[in-house]
Amino acid sequence: MFAVAVAPMLIGAGACTGATPTELEEPWRGTQVSATEPAGEVGSEVGDGEGTPAESGDGAGVGQGSGDKGKGGKNCQADATKFDAPGNGADDDCNGKIDDVVACDASLALDSTDPIDAAKALGLCAKATGSAWGVVAARWVKPDGTKLPTSGNVSHGILTGFGSNSPREAKSMLALSSGAARAPGQNGYGSPSGVSKNYASGAPSGYPRTSDACYDAPGTPMDGVALELDIRVPSNATSMSFAYQLFSYDFPYEICTAYADQFVVTMTPPPPGAISANIALDPDGKVLDSSSVSGMRACKSGWYAGLDYECPLGISGLAGTGYENHAASGWLRSTVPVQPGSSITLRFAIWDSEDGQSDSLVLLDGLSFGTSKLASVQVTTP
Repeated sequence: MFAVAVAPMLIGAGACTGATPTELEEPWRGTQVSATEPAGEVGSEVGDGEGTPAESGDGAGVGQGSGDKGKGGKNCQADATKFDAPGNGADDDCNGKIDDVVACDASLALDSTDPIDAAKALGLCAKATGSAWGVVAARWVKPDGTKLPTSGNVSHGILTGFGSNSPREAKSMLALSSGAARAPGQNGYGSPSGVSKNYASGAPSGYPRTSDACYDAPGTPMDGVALELDIRVPSNATSMSFAYQLFSYDFPYEICTAYADQFVVTMTPPPPGAISANIALDPDGKVLDSSSVSGMRACKSGWYAGLDYECPLGISGLAGTGYENHAASGWLRSTVPVQPGSSITLRFAIWDSEDGQSDSLVLLDGLSFGTSKLASVQVTTP
């Protein structure tokens, strides 16, 4: 047997793995979360290399002592500015739980008019109180940011399914529609052939925008809806992502016309790669709408409006949605770079063009932060 000398070691102020939790009820999250008790001191003695404590009652190795010592390290303190990155085996926010991803969308009402519920359906459970990261404010607006009339309330809904399409995480997902954000059979459902609410609006800056594949510009925005979120980014996050799936009744008859609907998610300040601040793009990095050849993937293949649609997902995902014989994008995921600790505003918007007919609907879910380092917007097909 030979001895190994070990230098004194400090537990870092970042991720920790052993803080002792005290359970608290936090109404915002709708589930149990934990706060950290005062951390114990690091054990005063280092073990002899075989796990035997050098001194009874002190640490059997660093930070593993009995009594009040070694409960995560004296520098491990709860940090509400950080999020707990899933799957890394560390307690990044030092709240006493490792990889504690929280869901808060299990009992949300289909027709809730509270925009905070919409944020929860998206996957955002954290509320930015004090210096904490999370949602600072949420509001329902038109696509141009002006007040949404009450007739627009049917344009948003919280769904647990849409045909065969399920939430990407947890129990619910957010639906926005230029018609009715409802599945067939639900209260308030109307055929996407046209649920007109008879109001117009402006559009986000840079829109309406002519599709890259078309010559005709979309007309005046009609019957639009948008969810606007002010968010404080976690201080340890470098990326953000969300999933989306667009359903289009415009396909195939109104492709590249003034009646083609538009869907955008704008981010302020915009990241590199955004198109007029829009970060919800098609797989080719272009605007996603009914004329997007790479974006409309769930459909019947063929040539429409002079464009060749391969439709690799077929039509099964359209069954039971009201968009049978039309098209959808299938699930896409946008991941964008963010500045740690910064403030951003997201606006998820969809609208009819020129009239209130041939509606579109988008499903949104799985908004989360990460630690990926990106140069620009990236769109993937899960």
